[in-house]
Amino acid sequence: MLSLVAGAAAFMAVRPAPQPQSCLPGLSVLPPELYGVCVSGTRVRSATCGAVRSALVMCEGGDLESKLANMQRENQARGAIFLGIVLLAIAWSFSVPPDIRRSVICSSQAEIDAGLGCVTASAVGQRIADHYQTCGASGVPCVQWDFSIDPGKKAATSFVLEQLRSLDAADVLADVLGE
Repeated sequence: MLSLVAGAAAFMAVRPAPQPQSCLPGLSVLPPELYGVCVSGTRVRSATCGAVRSALVMCEGGDLESKLANMQRENQARGAIFLGIVLLAIAWSFSVPPDIRRSVICSSQAEIDAGLGCVTASAVGQRIADHYQTCGASGVPCVQWDFSIDPGKKAATSFVLEQLRSLDAADVLADVLGE
């Protein structure tokens, strides 16, 4: 037993002191330009940069919980700004006249040529601009709060719901299972 302790003590005395190691050994394989971009915080669409930033947060030392709490506060502030912009856009969309709001924007020239009742995005933009240029003077208010539902879409939805309600659940299940 004494020899075991003596051997361990000798091993510890001979063992070299640990060299300071980079806590990010994987960074040595990154090209220098990517390392600089990742570490600087510049947004790059790369999973490698995300891993580098995560590793840097872990290696910087300090209290990880406080860093995560700070990151959470910053992200919540950014999210609150974005949410505010989205809510303003939604509220504004209900303030334009329903005939403009209910416009269907075509995704291709073929839809326009087929006469499906859709319009281009630039045409909708022009209608909005015309509305704000002529509102007020012609007796039409600039803001028209209207939360009504398009009667055509309401009728189509009611028809589909009635069809679904009339189905027998056992028949639907048999059709789905192919029996």
